[in-house]
Amino acid sequence: MHYLVNRFKEIPEARGRQFEWNPCITFTDGDCKEVLSCQTTDTARNPAGTKDTTFSVDSEGNAVITYGKSTASDGTERQTKITLKCDLETNGTKPTGFTGKVDGKLTSGTYLSRYCCAVGGSSGGLSAGSILLIIDLEALAYFLNKRPVLDPPTSTLTRLAELVLTLNAFTFNGDFYQQIGGVAMGSKMGPNYACLFVGYVEERIASQYHGFVPQLHKRYIDDVIGVAFCSRVDLENYIRFVSNFYPALQFTHNL
Repeated sequence: MHYLVNRFKEIPEARGRQFEWNPCITFTDGDCKEVLSCQTTDTARNPAGTKDTTFSVDSEGNAVITYGKSTASDGTERQTKITLKCDLETNGTKPTGFTGKVDGKLTSGTYLSRYCCAVGGSSGGLSAGSILLIIDLEALAYFLNKRPVLDPPTSTLTRLAELVLTLNAFTFNGDFYQQIGGVAMGSKMGPNYACLFVGYVEERIASQYHGFVPQLHKRYIDDVIGVAFCSRVDLENYIRFVSNFYPALQFTHNL
């Protein structure tokens, strides 16, 4: 059994089955090959979610991650949806449990964690920085896997990056504090990590948007300049797609 970074095992499901879930990096376990969610029984391992994820926000302001459909060897499709919910009393040891839908193909679960809290923010639900940390270390792994020499292993580097980006303690007026939301403040890795993440999102946008795209698109950290020769409608359609592609990233623009 091979896992990379965060993995949660033996998550109970309402119909008596169990699940394994890794929010960041794909894993392999038996017939579950390169997945992020796996349905387990005493005799079988059924893939239940690929890394082709989509993100949304529910009516209570919680971030919801839906993993891509997996197809088992018998042709059965399965999919997993995780709701990230704020709970300041827990570090999020594992999801509280999964409940299967009537059709048996979509399984839903809730992950409680203090790292899902928008601490100090003006709105409820998951903070943007926490989404990046909990879910998209996959972005870092994506670029690390492009190295011509994969040594040290990507799994080691992503785990170390997670520790650097989440374990942040500091003092103020003689008291010690631990940051519990978003990328660790003052971390030298923070800006580089943010650049890689946005670059990863840009690549996904480029592969999924099939309408008009600007002839020039250049970014420096979080500032973008573009040039487009097109109708205003085509450009606004592109901006709308980009702005709604990933809930943790909020784009503003001037035309």
